Amino acid sequence: MSHAAPASEKPFVPQQTAADPNLPVGDPAYLKVRDYDFWYGDRQTLFAINMDIPECRVTALIGPSGCGKSTLLRNFNRMNDLVDGARHQGDITIAGETIYHPHLEVTSLRKRVGMVFQKSNPFPKSIYENVVYGLRVNGVNDRRVLDQACEEALKGAALWEEAKDRLHASGLGLSGGQQQRLCIARAIAIKPQVLLMDEPCSALDPIATGKVEELILELKKEFTVVIVTHNMQQAARVSDRTAFFYLGKLIEYDTTLKIFTTPSLKQTEDYITGRFGRSARGLTDELPPPFRSRTQRTEARPGGHGRPRPTEYLPCRRVHPVTAGQRPRRGQGHRDPPGRYAQPDRRARPPDHRPAFAGGWRSALPDLGPAHHLGP
Repeated sequence: MSHAAPASEKPFVPQQTAADPNLPVGDPAYLKVRDYDFWYGDRQTLFAINMDIPECRVTALIGPSGCGKSTLLRNFNRMNDLVDGARHQGDITIAGETIYHPHLEVTSLRKRVGMVFQKSNPFPKSIYENVVYGLRVNGVNDRRVLDQACEEALKGAALWEEAKDRLHASGLGLSGGQQQRLCIARAIAIKPQVLLMDEPCSALDPIATGKVEELILELKKEFTVVIVTHNMQQAARVSDRTAFFYLGKLIEYDTTLKIFTTPSLKQTEDYITGRFGRSARGLTDELPPPFRSRTQRTEARPGGHGRPRPTEYLPCRRVHPVTAGQRPRRGQGHRDPPGRYAQPDRRARPPDHRPAFAGGWRSALPDLGPAHHLGP
């Protein structure tokens, strides 16, 4: 049964539907994930993931940090193969071909599956050389082909008008948003089948974010796009399907319109409406008290009021290991720059606290016997 959120708590509702008549109709299961488990050493991070990602559509992966979104994204082009101790069970297929075939070259897979990272990483080369780098690696050296590919990629990344007069200037001289679009141009220059984006707008201002989102809507006419984002409004604006992950499990996967309006599960509704994190909603009951919010600790006590218990800390407060009652030494006082040294949380002191050395400085010295005179 669906649990719709109250009208006052509903988030941004996507205006576009998943069935856009102006887009080409592709394979509804172009990228398949079947019974997929993944481990980093002995720690399992993904549990029995099953999902079908349609062709020429944008699929958004949402969920709290550490839930396995980026891990799954990096497995689509086998980047986690570079991590020691990484192993998997299950299968991932693209256009009906498994990406784990023993005779498949990983480099050929990464030509078909491009990736844009969270932080823009242009090479210390010119804008032109950044864009055509992938083509040069693949052995393309025809100047006419490179020029045409560079222009098409920059136009596809909405960067041509801003960079056409300085193609031979350093790519590091562009702004943050321009650098991210340059990385997108570099990724699409080799004409991949799938484009992966790992929080591409997390470090951009709203204007640059809007340009990248407009670009994503244009790119899905030619590419299958999978994006990881923590921005609920962004997922609602650009994606056609949305998958909600939590603790390495796929909780719910459906069209973006349904996920953001009438989700099937209460967990999904709590995350979408911003109530995720309250123990009263049942999402963080398994977390220990020190990692809960102040509201959670207050609501968990009888009566639901009063200050936090003296033995609990706020999760964002770093406490320096100073003995309770001891005077802070140099570097731990309130005159130091904020953030360099954390202050002791005085709420953690017992109610009957008395300052150390209450009997004066002599009380802190050891008893050396009558042979040692300590002065008047």
